[in-house]
Amino acid sequence: MKKILLICLYIIPVIIYSCGEDKTEQPKEETQIVEPIEIDACSLIDKEVIEKIFHSEMNDPKKGRSQKGDSEKASFSECSFSSTDENSVIYLSVYIRFTSAKDEYHTTIQNVRNSFNQSGIEIKDIDGIGEVAFWGGNQLHVFKGDNYYFIITLLGVNDQNEAIEKAKTVALHIMNNTDML
Repeated sequence: MKKILLICLYIIPVIIYSCGEDKTEQPKEETQIVEPIEIDACSLIDKEVIEKIFHSEMNDPKKGRSQKGDSEKASFSECSFSSTDENSVIYLSVYIRFTSAKDEYHTTIQNVRNSFNQSGIEIKDIDGIGEVAFWGGNQLHVFKGDNYYFIITLLGVNDQNEAIEKAKTVALHIMNNTDML
């Protein structure tokens, strides 16, 4: 009986003390959210600009999939171009993604790199564009700021260095125009 009384005398003050204790958790770093935007990739680059970059006449651009995002999902837009010359076909696809949540940036970069590595696609880091840029397969992946992700897919330019430079020129032109959004 004395043991039970001693245990109660010990436990009751602990319970009373812990009930009054301020149990605030350390705040987690809050994800920064910016206002979602609507993107139209075809409006960010002119057919004439593409023709100058590739020294080739191009068909009118074709809009691809698009979505206006919100705080839970990304905004994105696709636009593609193809040359009119059937003997030397050039195909260019522009994909622009905008995420409202800043913290997705590093995860996306790592996921894309991992996907390339798992597929056996060699990755080449590209300097002079965006915060992070790399070439894999026939695509230039560019991350601008904390919210923009661009994929420039280019088929029909056989020399890899030339393809990278042309894709980089397209990406730079689009990036300059996204500043106006």
